[in-house]
Parts: sequence; C-alpha cells; structure tokens
Amino acid sequence: MIEARSEQSWAERIWWTVAGLAILNFAIGLLGDATAFPWLALFVVLGGGWGLATITVSLMDFGQSPQIRRYSNRLGWATALLLLAMFAAWAFVQVHNSPSYGTDELAFDQYAAQLVQHGMNPYVHSMGHAFSIFRVSPDGYTYTLTGHAVEQFSYPALAFLVYLPFLILGWSSELGVGLNLIAWGVSILLMYRLLPRNMRAAGLVIGLVDAYISNAVGGVTDLLYMPLLIVAAYRWDRFGSDRRSYIGPVMFGLAISIKQTPWPLLVFVLAALACDEYARGGLEPALRRAGRYLRIALITFFVVNLPFIVMAPSAWLSGTLVPLVKNMVPSGQGTVALSLFLHYGGGSLFAFSVATVLMAVLALVAYVGTYPLLRPATFMLPALIYFFASRSQTNYLIALIPVAIIGAVTAGPTFRAAPSGAQDGALLEAALTGSGWRAWLARIVGPTGPVRSLGWAQAIAVSAVLFTVALLYSLTAASPLNMTITKVDVNGILGLVQGAQVRVTNTSGSRVKPAFTIEYSRGLSTFWGGNGPRTLAPGQTATYQLYPENSGAEPSIGGGFAVLGFTNKPGSVSVSNRFLPALMHLTFNPQAFTRAIPVGVTKTIRVQLVGHLNETADKAGVPVYLTQSIYVGTGKARASVVVNGKPPGQKVVTALTNSRGVATFHITGTEPSTVGPTAFNAHLVDKAADFQFGVTGQLTVRFSAPKK
Repeated sequence: MIEARSEQSWAERIWWTVAGLAILNFAIGLLGDATAFPWLALFVVLGGGWGLATITVSLMDFGQSPQIRRYSNRLGWATALLLLAMFAAWAFVQVHNSPSYGTDELAFDQYAAQLVQHGMNPYVHSMGHAFSIFRVSPDGYTYTLTGHAVEQFSYPALAFLVYLPFLILGWSSELGVGLNLIAWGVSILLMYRLLPRNMRAAGLVIGLVDAYISNAVGGVTDLLYMPLLIVAAYRWDRFGSDRRSYIGPVMFGLAISIKQTPWPLLVFVLAALACDEYARGGLEPALRRAGRYLRIALITFFVVNLPFIVMAPSAWLSGTLVPLVKNMVPSGQGTVALSLFLHYGGGSLFAFSVATVLMAVLALVAYVGTYPLLRPATFMLPALIYFFASRSQTNYLIALIPVAIIGAVTAGPTFRAAPSGAQDGALLEAALTGSGWRAWLARIVGPTGPVRSLGWAQAIAVSAVLFTVALLYSLTAASPLNMTITKVDVNGILGLVQGAQVRVTNTSGSRVKPAFTIEYSRGLSTFWGGNGPRTLAPGQTATYQLYPENSGAEPSIGGGFAVLGFTNKPGSVSVSNRFLPALMHLTFNPQAFTRAIPVGVTKTIRVQLVGHLNETADKAGVPVYLTQSIYVGTGKARASVVVNGKPPGQKVVTALTNSRGVATFHITGTEPSTVGPTAFNAHLVDKAADFQFGVTGQLTVRFSAPKK
C-alpha cells in the first residue's frame, strides 16, 4: 500500500511538473511579440517565474496534511487562471496580427446569425457574401470535387444561434474567434474542475496543446461544442440515478445542435447505457434507459432547430446534411493521405465512405460484443471512425480527446452480472482444456474472455472482414488519370510557381471531366484554371496549361509540389509526379557587411554552391547570376555598383564556379547610398525548364563617401 501511494503521489507531482514546463514554454513563446506589445513582458516574466516555481514545488514532498492540500488547491486554481490570462494575451496578439477569419465555417456561422437578426432564414440564403464580409482567404473555402466553393449553410442551428445574444449586445468584430476562445477557456476550467485532484494538472497541459489553441484562433468551430460535451461526459453512466443526471443528455443535444462531428458518439453512449442496464435488469430496462436518454437529446436538438425546420424543412435538411452528402475534396491525416501522397488508390472516394461506415459498424459490434472492454474509450471511438474517411481533418480526430478523458476518468465501475453457465456452455469449456485454434477461440469468447459469446465473435469477424475489404479497395482502386508535370513557370526572383504544364491520360473506361489543384507544404491550394479539353474520353491524352487563380495558390518553387486531378462522377483523386526542384542552392560569403564601404573601395563577394544540407558542392563551371537593386518606399531606385568590371548598375552579372563550387564577384561602389543600401541577390537558372532557383536571399551593402 505504501508503494502504491508513493507512485500515485509521484504521478500527480510529475503532472504538475509537466504543467509548469508547459506554462514556462508558453511564456517563452510570448517573448517574441513583446517588442510590438510591451505589456506582454508582464506575462513573460510572471509566466516564466510561475512555471519554474511550479516545477520546483511539485518536485518537493510536503506530505498529505489537510492544510497542505488546501493551500495546494488554491495555488492550483491560481495557476489555472494565470494560464487562461496568458492564453487570452496570446490570442489577442494572434487576432491583432491576422484579423481575418481563417475558415469559411466561422464566417458562415456569424453571417447566418446576422441574417437571423434581420429576420431571414440562413438555410435558404447563399453564404457566398460571407467570404468578402469577413475577408476569408480562398484557402479557407471548402471545395467540392468540381472545384466550386460550398456556399450553403452546412450546420445545425445552434452553430449560429449562439452568436445572436452577442450581436444584439453590439459585439460583431472578431466575434467568431472570441466565442472560440471563450469556449476553449471554459473547457480548460471544466477539465480542471471535473478531473480528480491528482489529475487536474493534466487538464492544464491539454489546454496548452498547440493543436487546440491554434484551432481556437484559426476558426475551427468544434471548440464551441466541447464544453457542452465535457459536461455531458462527466459521470455519464449515472444517467437516471437522480434529476441532475438529466443534464447530460440535454448538453449532448445542444452539442449535436452545433456541429455534426459528435453525431456518431450518441450511438455509443446509448449502447453503453443499455449494456450497463442490461447487466443489472435485463433487456427491457436497458431499452427504456437508452430510449430515455435518446428522447431527451433529440428533443433538445429539435427544439433548437424547430423554427428553421418549420420554415423550410427541405432547405434545413439539405444544409444540415451537406458534410455527409456533398462530394467534397479529400484531405486530412487519415488513410486518405496514402492516396494523396503515396498514390495508393484514389480511384474511388466512395470506397473511403463505405470503409468509414463499415468501420462504424465494426466499432459498434466490437463495443457491444466485448463490453465493458471498450467502455472507457466510449467518447473516443468516433475519432477512430473518422480516421478512415476521405475527409479526416485534424479537428475531427482531436476534438473528442478532452471529452473522452473526462468520460473515462469520471465513469463509475461496470456492473458485472454473474456469467451464465449456458453461455456457449460445454463446447467452450471443453475447448478451454485443449490446444490449437479452438482453445484460442474459447479463451476469447469464454466466460472470462473479452468477447461475450461465439455469436458476437462471428459478428466481429464478419464486420472486420467487410471493413478490411472496403479499406483495401479504397487504397488499391486505380485512379483514372495518369498525370505528368512537363514544364513549370516561375515568376523570377520571388520563386513562386505561376503555371504548370501537365500531360494527362484518361486510363479509365469512361469519359471524365477533370478539375485541378496542387498539393504543397501548406496542403491543398485553391483550384487552378487552365487551358485544355473540358472532358477526356477513355484512353485520350491531352496537355493542360494550368495556372493559379490567385496569389495564395502559388507555391514556392523551393518546396516542390504535385498536381491533383479530381473527377466528380465517379468521385476520384489522381496525383501527378512530385515536382522537386534541384536541391542545389547558394550562400553568400560574407553573409553580411557590418560597416559601410567607402566609394571606390573594392570588396569581394564569394557565392558558394551548396547541397540540400548546406554541404559544399565542389562543382566547376556552374553559372551564378548576381543582381543588384535598391529598394525604396515606392519601389526600386537605380543601383550604380560596378561588378566584375561591368558598367555601373548592370542588373545581372554572371560568374562561373571554380573547382570548389565558388563564384567570385568584385564590387565597387560609385555613389554614396543616400536613398538606401544596394541589395544583392544570387541565383541559379534551370535553362531547360526556364526558371530561377537556389536564391541566396539579400545581401545589403551601404556605400559611404570616399575616404579623403
């Protein structure tokens, strides 16, 4: 017992150590913005000191006296409040630096609320105006496979109704982000309050995870339902024990009235409630208990949505089901990434949907058939299902984790009924004494095994086989387009791709209508326009000259990219070869001049050819191009530097590398720098593809009056 208590005490102390480290790390992150916002220095110093003190104190052993526990509880709450204050300060800076809405869902929610405020039904109005009103970048749009942005309101009604009170009070600027921040702050406090005392520090650590705080300011609205689901998950298995337990299904009904992500979770909660009750009283009480929870949750959901259902039932249903029925562009961190990056499958996006449904069936059958094995993971299982969807976005995978932790930790023990002697009876008992596959199966489905009966084992096996077949098909169905990038257009010294020539062959047996986008380090860009056939017949090959419709869709030539081709009927994605630029690049020596150079004095600039990891490339005869410019407030001014004896101000001077990969340039100033320093850039040129690469970046030189 002493050892167990000691381990538990250390577990709690280590969690507080990690929480102190997280606060210290967060304070360090605020330091960079203290120049623009000096008041942040208060949080930097206070957070840093508090984090160090938390780590120090948590490693000390003060015993378990009531007085110590009382003081530690107060300090814990002070730490939680300090963390929220630092989070609010950080969020203020992020919003100040980038005040536009990052996603269409955030813009849609607020615009829909504004329509309701003016007596209009958002389900029958286009959301297209929200893009310009809230300055949403095209990168934040949701696109269908045809390349069109979704402009239909796509969520249940509470997603925008929650905005109404604040709009009425006059808060409209950055309201969506503000509500996200409030929701996540409340979630942090709820985690801290509802977790057992020895686990509370874990709630603070989760509160500072980058994925959550980035989503808060980035416009991912899953945070709005998170505090509601946390309350619903708290002691969820006590439902029906007293009146307070009915708060759970009400909160659940409100959560599913904000977004569709928690919808599958309701099935697992109902199954768990029924299984618990079945063990205590049989089938009829189990169905009554699950039915009661379902009724309360659905009544709550329909009360929230009822006015809009009555006004336009088909528009409401169509809008609410948009994420489930629209052919939207695949993306995410799930298995679809194997198609997008490794070219596995992609010929049938519908197969990913089938695999997702079958995974849901498998999860439910395994959940009930092995109950209570998966009971602690009740609130986490939908994330596993979403992992196999064609849109397995980060927020789908992580949104339920805090909820799942609360649900698992605060649930009571499972009631275990005495095993029935007739449970596959003599057959299993006899097999238990044997060897081979029968004995193995018996141990799985026997009275002490995880699977309830042979019938459940068969159901799990069949579901697993069906899911595996669907998943394998989704990852092996050949994509219909064979695409090869044959040429790239780059906009000079900026190094941004402004066009790509792609040879496309339709390898399928039907006519297709492709739409193109690109995949690069920031994910998928907006769709590209281009010149080429509108449709491709089976076996037809054509060349498409593609170009980005906006500057945000231009990738850097230095990072590489691939072209993606989508077809809507059938839904598919095809991926071209990866365009990877030459990994050679250039560096300056010296990297900077720390003093002005007098006019007439010659200095030497050496440009080194290096490899991807900055290793020296001993390659002779490579032409290096050096440019000179003077950048002023209204554009460029004329430069007047002599480079390698060329006329003053010559824009481009070329030198060949020596055997050590070094190109040498001698520079001499002819005029003092009165309007600004001269900026030198060196780059390489791919003659065959006709674009620049390997750019050094600027080396600025200021020239002073000649020495007397």
